[in-house]
Amino acid sequence: MQNVYQQEKLESTGHYVDLANEAYYRSIFDIQQQSGLNFSFNLISPAAIDRVINSKWSGANYSKRIWNNTKALAQDLKEELLLSLVTGRTDRETADIIANKFATGASQARRLVRTESCNLANQMEMASYEECGIEYYIYVATLDLRTSSICRSLDGKRFKVSEQQPGLNCPPMHPWCRSTTICDIGDEELSQMKRRARDPVSGKTNTVPANMTYDEWYGKNVKGKPEAEFNEKMIRNRSADRRQFKRYKEILGEEAPKTLDSFQMVKYSDSDEYGILKAQYKGMSYYSKAIEGEPEITNHVMKIAKAAGMDSLGLEYRIKTKESFLEKIRKNYDPGGNEYEIKDIIRYTLGADPERLAEKTLLAIEKFEYEGYNTVRIKNTWHPDSSYNGINTFIKSPGGQTFEMQYHTRESFDLKNGELHKLYERQRKILDESRKNT
Repeated sequence: MQNVYQQEKLESTGHYVDLANEAYYRSIFDIQQQSGLNFSFNLISPAAIDRVINSKWSGANYSKRIWNNTKALAQDLKEELLLSLVTGRTDRETADIIANKFATGASQARRLVRTESCNLANQMEMASYEECGIEYYIYVATLDLRTSSICRSLDGKRFKVSEQQPGLNCPPMHPWCRSTTICDIGDEELSQMKRRARDPVSGKTNTVPANMTYDEWYGKNVKGKPEAEFNEKMIRNRSADRRQFKRYKEILGEEAPKTLDSFQMVKYSDSDEYGILKAQYKGMSYYSKAIEGEPEITNHVMKIAKAAGMDSLGLEYRIKTKESFLEKIRKNYDPGGNEYEIKDIIRYTLGADPERLAEKTLLAIEKFEYEGYNTVRIKNTWHPDSSYNGINTFIKSPGGQTFEMQYHTRESFDLKNGELHKLYERQRKILDESRKNT
């Protein structure tokens, strides 16, 4: 198989030459068609094609930034492109092979293949310009919102064919470059031709005068138009937003926007919803920290309960669910400032008989303090005017984690988690609906 593979590489060179010939002759045909002149020209020699194929472009520029083994990469890339012509492989398939060989990402490999192909095509055009005696060419960028700033600035500018340099004044200017060139046939002829452009709002392709520069197109179709400028912002920041979206998705799971597009829509068009999303993302660090410290805190709570002669009630509910935690952040969101360290991520209930609840509560607080667990807040709602009866406290552990501790009788605990809880949920829904309607 290795011998067959090597033979196939050798045989494919002829096909590669055919491709270069086609690019060269197609360019000359276009020049003749644009100028209206029928002139003779020389065949392109294999030596000229070899000069393009063996240029230092792939070995000295973008390839070097991706992989260290630059020489091997350049050679393998060219050989795989030859094989692609013989076997009918796509650019994506060729890129996957390069990615596997050099243990890098498929996206990087596709970028390299596309950029190298762009360079080859443009260099064959330059060869056709020289053959036709054309001294100047015009840089042509793509008229849409994805075009890079360097290509925008070069669009419509004229350069000498003899002074063309890829990456300086001739495409590709950067990886994934989509720019090209046309021969300089004069302003009068150019004004009567058309070039394609993409509508920045609808995304549909239309045509504009060929002599319209990118700056002119941008001023007419994008600048000062909110929807077009909004789309440009999303496109310009898409790479960074994709990384941010991935982080949010990993942390928030189903609570994060479903797609990158929906994430960008929230980020750039709904400041309150994006503020909530950021608060939830930041809050999850506190949630994770609390969960990590929960086992040690639970051990101390059980120890104190036993020492104070109290029962642990509802221990299975000691950790607030992630969904409930994120919903609480949403409910408490304030654009002016937020408290992400919600204090009841971990919560416990200790119970005693009604006659001894106060006595044992004070004893538990004392024993917690002896262990370094300081009670920082006490709220006693055991009075006739309160719809909820209980003693709610917050305790700070020696490690700095704040958690909730409630002290109840069995009866008040059952009421809190039964009918009273149902009434509380109904009341919360009514309040939420009231806020939406105001």
